[in-house]
Amino acid sequence: MSHLILAALFAAFIWWFSTGVIFYLNARPRHTFLWSMLGGTVVLLAALWGIWATADLQTPLGAFVAFTCGVLIWGWQTMSYYMGVITGPRRASCPPNCRGWRHFVHAVETGIYHELAIIATAVLLVVLTFEQPNRYGLWTFLILWAMHVSAKLNVFLGVRNLNKDFIPKHLSYLTRFFRRQAMNLLFPF
Repeated sequence: MSHLILAALFAAFIWWFSTGVIFYLNARPRHTFLWSMLGGTVVLLAALWGIWATADLQTPLGAFVAFTCGVLIWGWQTMSYYMGVITGPRRASCPPNCRGWRHFVHAVETGIYHELAIIATAVLLVVLTFEQPNRYGLWTFLILWAMHVSAKLNVFLGVRNLNKDFIPKHLSYLTRFFRRQAMNLLFPF
């Protein structure tokens, strides 16, 4: 049982520490983003190597390393979006009277390149772990992606609490796609 508690504490630490680092880097002046992304890309490459190197390792250490690499790879994806490096062709909010399907398409356009980069990364992770026993990094990445898509859809459809303060100023147009609502049909799922 203590191993499960240790694993849960490790996962929480890696998640929150990496999230804190990304928040810190996103709060820096924009002229630092290039260096942040370059450093993040070095971490990304090391994490991809870690996924490949541990793919055949069927030990707790292999699982811990692969999990950590999956979180770090996801962190790079997050940084690339919130630093405005990989977003989408729409970099402005839609007109105030925009509603329905058109509004949804505009929202998708704000991050479609980012979603395509995530798909490409997922495919790469499948290739790196193909027919290997240790796919914890792949599953970690896919779970984080599913949570990301769920969060984006829920914020678009409407949630009770919106934290617009976390959106960097250069992406403030995204808040036009947020909706405050007590509940939406997707939220319970």
